[in-house]
Amino acid sequence: MYQLKALFCVLCIAVLLSGCAGSYRTINPESLPYRQHPTSTDAAVQVGYHYNILTELGNKKFARKEKKKNLNLVAVKITNNTDRTLIFGKDIFLRSEGQMVAPVSYMRTFRTLKHKTPLYLLYLPIIHLNVTTVEQTHSGFKQRFYPVGLIVGPILSFGNMFKAHSNNKKFLRELKAHTLQDKSIKPGETVYGLLGVQKATFKPIEAEIRVKGDKIVQDEYYIEGY
Repeated sequence: MYQLKALFCVLCIAVLLSGCAGSYRTINPESLPYRQHPTSTDAAVQVGYHYNILTELGNKKFARKEKKKNLNLVAVKITNNTDRTLIFGKDIFLRSEGQMVAPVSYMRTFRTLKHKTPLYLLYLPIIHLNVTTVEQTHSGFKQRFYPVGLIVGPILSFGNMFKAHSNNKKFLRELKAHTLQDKSIKPGETVYGLLGVQKATFKPIEAEIRVKGDKIVQDEYYIEGY
C-alpha cells in the first residue's frame, strides 16, 4: 500500500511539473486602461499607452523574454480626431520625449518573445528514472522496480511542449489581430494595437502627424522582421 501511495505521489508531481510552460492570458487591448500624454487630450490624434502588459497579466515566460531581449510589448489606443483617413506608419507616427518610437514588425516581436519549445526535451532523460521499493516477506526481503520515468519523462517533455506551442499560437494570433502596420484609421475612429518596441523608455507616448508635402521624409517606419 505504501508503495502505491509513493508511486501515486510521483505521478502527481509529474503532472504538476508538466505545467512549467504556464498558461497564456489573453491581452485584449480593448479592455485595458490607458494613460495619455498631457498634450494628447485635445490633439488631432489622441494616443493612449500601456506598458508592462505581459507582466501585469501574468504571462511570465513572455515577460522574462522581454527583459532578456530588451524588446517590450506596448498596448496603444489611437483616436483619429481629424476629418481625413490617416495611415499608421505613413501619416501617423509615435514619439516619446522628442524621440521617434519605431515598433518592429509583429512577426519579429513574436519570434523574439515566443517560448522555445525544444528546451522541454531536456526532461526526456527522466525516462531512465526507476522507483525501487523493498518489502519484507517471511522468506526475507523482496525488491520491486517501478519504471516511473517511462511515464514521467514523456509527460514533462511533451506536456510542456504542447502547452508552450499552444501559448505561442495564442500570442501570435493576438499580435497579428492587433498589428497597426499600415493600418487605416478613419475620421473619428479609435483603434487598438500591440507594438513591439526595442529599448522602450517607459515614458509618455504621443502622436506626430505627417502629411504629403511635409519636408520630413521617412522611408521605412517598421523594422524588417528576421
